Amino acid sequence: MNPLTLGALQSYDPKPDRVLLRFTHGLLLLRAPFEGVIQIRVTYSGAFAPRRSWDIALDEQDRPLTLQATATDEGLIITAAPLHVTVTRRDGCVSFADDDGRVFAQDIAPPVCEDAPSSPHEERSEACDAESAAGTPETTSPRTAVRVRKAMAPDEVYYGFGQRIGLLDRRGRTLTNWTVDPSHGHNRGMDNLYQAHPVFLALRPTLAWGFFLHSTWFSRFDVGATHPDILDALTVGSECDYYILYGPTPDAVVEKLTRLTGRPALPPLWSLGFHQSRWGYDSADKVRDLATTFRVRGIPLDTIHLDVDYMRGYRDFTWDPDRFPDPPLSYMSCARTMCGWSRSSTPASRRIWAPVMTSPTTG
Repeated sequence: MNPLTLGALQSYDPKPDRVLLRFTHGLLLLRAPFEGVIQIRVTYSGAFAPRRSWDIALDEQDRPLTLQATATDEGLIITAAPLHVTVTRRDGCVSFADDDGRVFAQDIAPPVCEDAPSSPHEERSEACDAESAAGTPETTSPRTAVRVRKAMAPDEVYYGFGQRIGLLDRRGRTLTNWTVDPSHGHNRGMDNLYQAHPVFLALRPTLAWGFFLHSTWFSRFDVGATHPDILDALTVGSECDYYILYGPTPDAVVEKLTRLTGRPALPPLWSLGFHQSRWGYDSADKVRDLATTFRVRGIPLDTIHLDVDYMRGYRDFTWDPDRFPDPPLSYMSCARTMCGWSRSSTPASRRIWAPVMTSPTTG
């Protein structure tokens, strides 16, 4: 398909908690779930996706901020203090400013709907091989993607984007979100690791702000790699749903992100202890010997993490009956040495990492 932009503004529907803008080729929805956070949704399919089970922590029962929409010759100015959002009439470009007039996250071009990559592998760094790229996101036919492009301030640095190798400042890189667990292991040249977090924090001398791409589809951030002053964010699917998190300090951005996505529970005391983890603990005897060796040598140890070796044929929620014939008994044996177990859940067919605790330790 030829790239498609929103076109000109046809009408808008301001409500106290949201503003819906109808353009020639698509829709744009703006809301403010709470102070300092703006949600922008752009779709070309004629309707926005319904709420999903993996959605943000807030739900429709939460009370978003009241918005004030003011029409101008150029577009709409939508205010949810301390933020002011401008949406242009001619093409739906969005920009943000605070009460002090500092402009940030400014679109340098309208959102675009285009053909999606035929596979995530084609959008990865060349260092990712075919095995790393196994699997493609399921999309409707024809496959589409939506991209937004924002101006990068010359003195702005970009942190985050989840598990990555390299420098903390991601400026000048292209980062994709499509997790991999290659059999040969990760290396410096690889883009994706175990986890995908499509969120970043931008920091300049007088302002910090965040961007959270609310998508589980394959996505890509070009952080000034192709054009030094343009941040290009793309997600597969017919909708781009993102949140702007206003600081103005880095800790304020993080506070808003965790309020939006949910905050972790207080960790149990044992989890703050000493942990031993590696691949290859493939029998209960080996685990017991390991725990005993740590104690004999006077090395602190609270938890032993088991990799996929304990499974029967690498199947989740199973134990190999020969190598781990009685898991509760083996666990209690280790517990008597003041050490507990943790096990990973990594099915060989999907290569997804999801640690699962069997029970707390006594250490």
